[in-house]
Amino acid sequence: MGGDKCPWEQLTEEEKDSVKPWVMLKWLSTYEEYVPIFSIISTHDWDPKVFYELMCVTLRRQRHYFNSPIYKKVELDYDEVLVRCVMHELFYTKEKAIEYCVDIDPREAEYMKKRWSSIVEEEMENSNK
Repeated sequence: MGGDKCPWEQLTEEEKDSVKPWVMLKWLSTYEEYVPIFSIISTHDWDPKVFYELMCVTLRRQRHYFNSPIYKKVELDYDEVLVRCVMHELFYTKEKAIEYCVDIDPREAEYMKKRWSSIVEEEMENSNK
């Protein structure tokens, strides 16, 4: 859920049927800053429309849920160095790191690159030999 907000009324029936609070919470819980509120939200049984609208007003970055690679498997362009930095920082697989990089906060990306770029560049250089 990031990017442009899409009002519930403008979603297609397929998109509306796809709104599953537990799936969205699982995806969104990768953002540590949201975990405390999601732990409270997850204790309630939400109507999909109410839940969707709550998420749209709660989250600061609003990339549309239905454009997420978690919802639609799409080919992603990504920064190989950043992906490898995320893999080191969070112990993620390459696939999970690529998905994480789609919505990464620019400040977080900068931090990870500063922390891991020398190691990653050395690894990439050694793998090219």
